[in-house]
Amino acid sequence: MHILSGSYVLTSVPRSIFVMIRGSQAEDDNSVVWCNPKNSNGPLQSRSAWERRADGFVTLADFDWDEFDQPPESRIKITVDHIREVFAESSELRLGDAVQKLVDLTGVKRGSAYNALNKKFREHLQRNNGSLRFIP
Repeated sequence: MHILSGSYVLTSVPRSIFVMIRGSQAEDDNSVVWCNPKNSNGPLQSRSAWERRADGFVTLADFDWDEFDQPPESRIKITVDHIREVFAESSELRLGDAVQKLVDLTGVKRGSAYNALNKKFREHLQRNNGSLRFIP
């Protein structure tokens, strides 16, 4: 209900409310969180994370809820500079090794590191038989 606190009519009149908010502050992240803060005629539905695609929405099973629940100012934001640093010593790494290096460098969860390497920064990475190569 704190998401909707600016409108008391919206929270008092409807029998149920469903809210869709961004999954992160990153502009290029297509994740959204769907929640049900009010349901007068039944139990509240569990929140869920989804990825917006051109053909609809797909459930995100590996969504990082710990990072999402942190206040925005304390969330770790992976940048292209982090990716560059991961590949500083070796221009080509196996995906699992790159994920571990990114986790060690930034302190994010493994799911967030996978998402950064597979989705967010895919235009900076070339894939070759299970390995990744950084493209500046």
